[in-house]
Amino acid sequence: VRPPRPGFDFDGRIAWLSVALAVSMVAVNTLFARTSMNTIPQGTLDVNVPWMGLVLLPCILPYFFGGMVTALIFQRGVALIGRLYFWNLFGSAAGSVGMVLLLRPLGAGRLMLLSAALASVGALLLWRSPVRRAGAGAVFALCIFGLFFSSALFPFQPDPNGYNQLFERAELAAGHAAPINEVTEWDPIGRIDVQKHTRDHIEVTEPIDYRVVTIDGGAMTLMLEEIGEPGTWGEALFGQSMYAAAYQIKQTPDVLVIGSGGGSDIETGLYWDANTVTGVEISGSTLKAVTGRYADFVGWPKRENVDVYHGDGRAYAKSTDKRFDIIQMSGVDTMTMHTAGGAMVAAEDYLYTVDAFEDFLEILKKGGVLSVMRFGDQAMNLAAIASIALRQMGIDDPDSKIVALRQANMSGILVKKEAFTTAEISALERFTSRRRVNDVDIPIYDRAAVRLGAVVEMLHPRGKVPAPRYAAFFDAVAQGTEEEALAALGHAFVTPTDDRPYYILGTFFEAMHRGEKLHPALRLLIASTVIISLASLALILLPVFFVRRREPVRPAHIAATLGFFFAIGAGFMLLEVGLIHKATVFVSTPGAAVAVVLSSILVSSGLGARTSDMSDKPLARKLIFAVVGLLGVSVLYKLFAGPVFDALFGLPFWARCVTAALALAPAGFFMGWFFPTGLRVISRRYQALVPWAIGVNGFASVIGSLATLFLGVNFGLTGVFVIALAGYVVGVLGLLPLARSAEGE
Repeated sequence: VRPPRPGFDFDGRIAWLSVALAVSMVAVNTLFARTSMNTIPQGTLDVNVPWMGLVLLPCILPYFFGGMVTALIFQRGVALIGRLYFWNLFGSAAGSVGMVLLLRPLGAGRLMLLSAALASVGALLLWRSPVRRAGAGAVFALCIFGLFFSSALFPFQPDPNGYNQLFERAELAAGHAAPINEVTEWDPIGRIDVQKHTRDHIEVTEPIDYRVVTIDGGAMTLMLEEIGEPGTWGEALFGQSMYAAAYQIKQTPDVLVIGSGGGSDIETGLYWDANTVTGVEISGSTLKAVTGRYADFVGWPKRENVDVYHGDGRAYAKSTDKRFDIIQMSGVDTMTMHTAGGAMVAAEDYLYTVDAFEDFLEILKKGGVLSVMRFGDQAMNLAAIASIALRQMGIDDPDSKIVALRQANMSGILVKKEAFTTAEISALERFTSRRRVNDVDIPIYDRAAVRLGAVVEMLHPRGKVPAPRYAAFFDAVAQGTEEEALAALGHAFVTPTDDRPYYILGTFFEAMHRGEKLHPALRLLIASTVIISLASLALILLPVFFVRRREPVRPAHIAATLGFFFAIGAGFMLLEVGLIHKATVFVSTPGAAVAVVLSSILVSSGLGARTSDMSDKPLARKLIFAVVGLLGVSVLYKLFAGPVFDALFGLPFWARCVTAALALAPAGFFMGWFFPTGLRVISRRYQALVPWAIGVNGFASVIGSLATLFLGVNFGLTGVFVIALAGYVVGVLGLLPLARSAEGE
């Protein structure tokens, strides 16, 4: 809005803004940590939208100041924009890698203070006045000093309606003291807390000590104290609950546990005298706690026949040479992907796709069983995924290869590549013949209606208590019309694939279709998207009136500028977040996928920007070269990326990271040409539009990152990529006339 005038002190202004950036980062997060939980009032599932606006709008400030810094630097150095943009992207890449590497040792609070300290360095570098430099140094010192008090500054609190908080309130109401946090650690998956509850013990049916591991205060898993040799305790839990279903038909098996968590599935395998148990856990912090500090407490990490790996279960299945009798996956869900930020690390959704079930079934031994257990009435959804996977593997009559079970608020399926034998069905009928609730007492599970002492029912094949809905559904499975049957039975369920990997979000939409309230996580996401969009849109559109007062700009040129910078900003993020999804399974962990994809795309984009700076081609030809190159690379990815990545899954972890980074670099290289070239076009005709164009680009990047989730659910990741590429093409076509006129062509 205010143009730099003759004698304008760029260095001084940038220094002031750097200090404002540092101070605002600390201030808004201090406020956010103390107020954000009020967005969903305790004991409700309603989003308080006005309060959410009050909480979120101050969070704009650091980005506002950071955006002004960027705009001033780019405007001042537009002749060197390729070089400046390279260093800007290189710094962003370093930050993305640094976040993943430093989050666990430092925690979110210390990482925020370190970021603020780095921001204040800008003022130290640019101010010449000793007094002002001393002030900037004081801000830097305070940020570093605050590292020792980060928990007090940023008391981030869990969702008041999460299971952990609900249980804590129930315990306090029953006269028990509040749980004691023994371990707190930040992880790219979420914040991990290990709590000791003051209730003396739980019953399984033996009284045993336990710890509760929570992720972001919501999803939870139990660590149970070892009180003897496997098979000598825990009959009611390990022998009579849904955990034990697969073991009715496979004795002394080789077991793979996906999402080992606190180890209940591993202990079940040991109870049933498993030959070997292999656990895969995606949360490095959970794995570190269970196999480190609590190894003696739970006992099983020290057993010779137990191996546990850090990584994604899907990646393990695609890379291992081992074969298993039982693959167990019980309620694997960190809840992280339900948020906007978690949309980038939704690894668990890749466990519940047709492609995933194919991968799991491929590594079963002959007669092996895939056991998948989840919460609520989800056995039908899981069976739909399994039936399509079996057919795609060339296996007929999938209804004879699936057993559906239910226990209180849990349901799940057993799947084989061969038909279940009469003897196996008889064994499962005996297993489900118990008609009396046993004495398992796990209050924290009972609060979530996960009653592991309840009777287990067989839903398919038809059990002693027939379930008409399941009978109708499996009749449809036999005819290959399971998806139509789901719709007819009121399940608005779109069978997930790797291209549309939104199983858990799909269950939220399914609940909405049944007339239930939209899940608060989705309402939070929608409300925050609307609030941020409206605020940003106002800040983008209002300056147009001031710009046109300063410099006569044709409406068509304003539209072309808006269209181009919006398209490349949104398109950049759509491609980037989509590629993170695509790389997650191959790279093996969400944190590594974020670091690898962001660093590769950002660094290669910076190299592309620097190369565009060195090229003497006309601006219009640069834009055409970049868009043709990006389209060409995208076609190559579509044709060859899947087969190549599948062939390389056996590489070590570091080699897969390097391979993914190198594979993505060509796309990033061409993506880096658009912004600096477009800014050059604008600066040659309308200097006043330069900072506005930067603002449009930043705004579109935010919208693009949020839109990836909504577009992915509706159109799949391939649709996201097509929309992004179409945006690049339309944006370039709209700017070409202005580019040619700027060159005098």
